Order: sequence, then structure tokens, then C-alpha cells
Amino acid sequence: MATSVEPQLGSQAPSPAFRAKQVQPAPPKGTERPQAKPTPVGSRYLVQVLLTSAPLAAADLLAVSLAMLLATTLGSLFYGGIDLITYWPALAVGMLVANTLFNLYPAIGQTPTFEFRQGTITTTLVFSLLVAVSLLRGGIASSQVTGLVIAGCLAVLLLPLARSLTRTICCRFRWWGHPVLLFGDSDDAGAVYDYLAMHRRQGLRPIGMIDGMRRQWQDEISETPTYLEPPAMAAELAREQGAFWGVIAMPKCSQVEIVEVMEKYAWWIPHLIVMQDTSELPCLWGRAHETVGLPGIRVKQRLLLPMPKHSKRAVDLAVTLLGGVLILPLIAVIGLAIRLTSRGPVFYSHQRIGRDQCRFQAWKFRTMVANADECLNQYLKANPHLLREWESDHKLKHDPRVTRIGNFLRKTSLDELPQIWNVLRGEMSLVGPRPIVADEIDKYADRYELYAKVLPGITGMWQISGRNNTSYPERVALDAYYVRNWSLWLDLYILARTIKVVLKREGAY
Repeated sequence: MATSVEPQLGSQAPSPAFRAKQVQPAPPKGTERPQAKPTPVGSRYLVQVLLTSAPLAAADLLAVSLAMLLATTLGSLFYGGIDLITYWPALAVGMLVANTLFNLYPAIGQTPTFEFRQGTITTTLVFSLLVAVSLLRGGIASSQVTGLVIAGCLAVLLLPLARSLTRTICCRFRWWGHPVLLFGDSDDAGAVYDYLAMHRRQGLRPIGMIDGMRRQWQDEISETPTYLEPPAMAAELAREQGAFWGVIAMPKCSQVEIVEVMEKYAWWIPHLIVMQDTSELPCLWGRAHETVGLPGIRVKQRLLLPMPKHSKRAVDLAVTLLGGVLILPLIAVIGLAIRLTSRGPVFYSHQRIGRDQCRFQAWKFRTMVANADECLNQYLKANPHLLREWESDHKLKHDPRVTRIGNFLRKTSLDELPQIWNVLRGEMSLVGPRPIVADEIDKYADRYELYAKVLPGITGMWQISGRNNTSYPERVALDAYYVRNWSLWLDLYILARTIKVVLKREGAY
């Protein structure tokens, strides 16, 4: 199982360049080129690591420095001035060392959720140690302790933002990231190639694919020219391109065939990711496990553990109670605008299916006209070509029932604010699968039981992965992925991504 790829459905990757590349036929038997000896890992590899790590390290130091500056400014407003500059050298060294120990440099192939968790742990650890050491040494004022605590909280928020921005900028340049060579057939390895080419922020830059592991390399050109070189020339290709990472994407092959590829063609690559056919297993938090000499994957069923579930409920209540008080004026303004611009009630409820298949009333701001059902039937009769769109997703891109205020509320997702009442009642969570109606159960098929294991959410994987730009099967796959990999860290990551999606109005209508 490869844990370095987190699905983000709803986007199409560009066609890899190697597919359009014509292949040179293999040389006649007896005149084959000798297999090149791979260059040992040395200066070239260290340069790759340095170039990839340096921008991330600079982003970490910038985030910590900005957190210290903001904490100093805030502290000056309440304490008349605090000095945190003297702590910066120790803090900078501590952050670099801790992030290195927690594999945040060069952080190649890591999922955003895993990177967010590691960064939060290291930041909290370093600031906590700094405060503890300062208190043990004595001579530190309470205002400075408060300033360090504020700086630590700000750094936890700023660090992932700085790293995300740095990855977005650096992934556009060829000097950033590590070249990766893929082994496998054109279907499986090609899909991985497309994903890595599209998600360059992970730092794995695909340079080509070695196909034909299970076929003989023939003298004539293949009908599907996806070869870069025959498998025997993989070492030379990697040496020329500086590829110290490899992906063996052969999930349908036997263990013997995979081991043969590893030992015959990829033994010289220091970092290998082996893709196995375990797509239905959790992949974010799985760990390698060995029993009686056999490798395995340890899967933790977090849904069955009491502490993670209680933690999720505690976060729901804390954020909802605090956020609810802050947004009460906004709710009042939206309600008044709806009342003044269209006939009908301010709020709208509809029966949805929740955890354990329990029915509940999900609340929203009313975004449609009062006679919505009649309006829809007349519209579909006049435009029968839109009937398939409605039956497929139960949504229309240009819905005639939606009011002007409703259109704005939908695009900004403000129409779902009343669902904080469902969260307080324990019928929904802040993060989870999108609540469905009874007619959608059949579309989930055998994955419906997964959906019914958790509370539906106001936001979730679907909302941060394209929303209405994704197909319904992709939405079901995202919900299944969330349930299998559910954790508090994944919830926090989704909440952070939701802010960006709402501001950009991605896939909303």
C-alpha cells in the first residue's frame, strides 16, 4: 500500500509527455547495449534534498518569525512591551532540528494531512520546551511566558499556510522536488504518472515509465508506444535523470513478479514505493507490521476507539458554540434579507439520513422560491435535455428555483450556517460525508454502510475536492475515503481547506 498519495478527485491530469513519444526499437539480439551501472547516492542526491528542503525550511523560519512578531505586538497592547527576540535563535534551531527528526525535510510524497499533523506536533513541542526551560532557569516574566504561548498558537496556524504557499510556488520549477521513475503497465503506472504530474506539490516529479515488465521487449516498435527504454536500461535512464525515487505500480501482479522487478531493475533506487491492491483499506494512518517473517499492514479502526470519537464531539461543540456566538449577527442579517426579498419562511428543512441510518431534519437558509417543486417540474418539461443532469446529481447548474439572495448564499456556502443547530443536537458534525436523502442510497451501493458509520458533516472531502464539479461516483469514493481514514487530524485539515474553498467559491452553484 502506498500511503504517500491522498486522493483529490474531480481534477483531470494533463496527458504525460512520454505517451506521445515515439519509441526506438530495441537493438538486434547480440548487439544489446551493456546495462549501465547506477551512480551511487552521493552529491547529486544531496543537492536534490537541499534544494527541496531549503524553501520549506525558510518557510518554517518565516512562519515562526511572523508568529513571534505578532505575539510581541499583541503583548505590547496588554503588557506594555515584551521582548521575545532573545528567544529567536534557540527557537529557530529547535524548529529546524525537530522538523528534521519528524521527516518534514524534504517531506517528499507526504500527504497534506500528515504534514499538518507533524508540523503541529513539532511546533507545539519546541515552544513547550522553550517555555519549560525558561521557567526552570528563572528570571522570566509572566508576560514573556504569555507571549511565548501566544506565539506558539500563532505558529501552529501560520506554519501549514507558509508551507502550502511555498509548495505552490516551488512546484512550478524543475529544480524543486525529486525525479521519480515508474515501473508497471500503461494502465496502472500511467494512472500514477497522471496523478503525480497533476499534484506536483508533493515533490515527486515523474520523468517516465518503464513498461513491459510482463512482456518481452521486441525488436519492432510497440503498437502502444509507452516505453521509454527496455527494462534493462532503467538504471541508465535513472542515472541520466537523477531519479532516486521509484514507484512500482503493479497491483495486479503476484508477489513473485513484484519482487523480481525490485531485485532485477530497481534494486539501486534508494526510495521505492510499492503500490499494492489494497485500495479498500485505510491508507493515511496504516503502518507496516511484521509477523512470523511476513510483511503486513496494521489498520487501526479509529471509529471503534472511544477517545477519537469523544475528541471529535468535543471539537464540534467547542467550535460550534464559539463560532455560533460570533456569527449570530450575520445569521440575523441573512434572515432579514431573505424575508425582505422573497415570500416564504427564512429557514428550510429537509429529511436526511444520518449515522446508523437515522432520519433527521437538516436545516438551511431558504434559497428557493416558495413553489419550488412546481417550478422545477415546469422547467424540466420545457427543457427535457436537463432531465439527465437532474437525475444524475439532483442538482442543476442553472436552477430556476433559486432566488438572487439564494444564489449568493449557495456560492458562499452561507446557506448551510443553520446546520450548526444540527451539530449541537448531535445529528451532524462539522466534518463528515455530505448528508444524503433516501433516493441516493442506491447510488452508494455497498458503500452505504460506510456512510452510515459516521455523522454527516457541514463540510467534508467532497466540499474541498471540487464540490459540484465532481461526479457522483467520485463523491461516493471521497466519502468512503473519509470514513476509512477518519481522524481528528483529517478533520482539522478539511476545516482549514474549507476556508480557502469558500473564499474562492470552487465548484459552488
